Amino acid sequence: MTLGDYLPSRGLSQKVIEELLPHIPEHADDGVFCDMASIMAPDRCFYWPGQTRFVVVGHCPNGDGVALDTQEQPGAVFYVAHELLGGERALEDVVVRVAESPSDFLQKLLEDDDFPYDYCDAKSRNVEPGAAPNGGPATPLGNSRVTEGPPSAS
Repeated sequence: MTLGDYLPSRGLSQKVIEELLPHIPEHADDGVFCDMASIMAPDRCFYWPGQTRFVVVGHCPNGDGVALDTQEQPGAVFYVAHELLGGERALEDVVVRVAESPSDFLQKLLEDDDFPYDYCDAKSRNVEPGAAPNGGPATPLGNSRVTEGPPSAS
């Protein structure tokens, strides 16, 4: 079985697969994405038994997973907190969305010096689009870099 056959069987769309495949290394690498064999044998890349919503396709430097959503937000890229897996935690407590698609993820990773490097960094920055920063009112999706607040005194 090839990765091109495996990924649709896990629920990924052809569009997402076409975005992802050019970035998958031939052999194990220190890059963000795992090689084909590791993705198809998930325990080699990231041990997360029993869940079906995400396909783990890579890892952060600290061991957190980089996963693609196949159900709720198809194709969106999430970080998965490796130290929070197991136990009775809800899925939403161990993942944080960091990009809309593999292409969006790579662009942000390569071009944005402030892009979060793992789950904890992403959670502390509250990077999920539309999420309320530090418990305040949510920032509109179309203007995620602008926050409201009192005018500055001149």
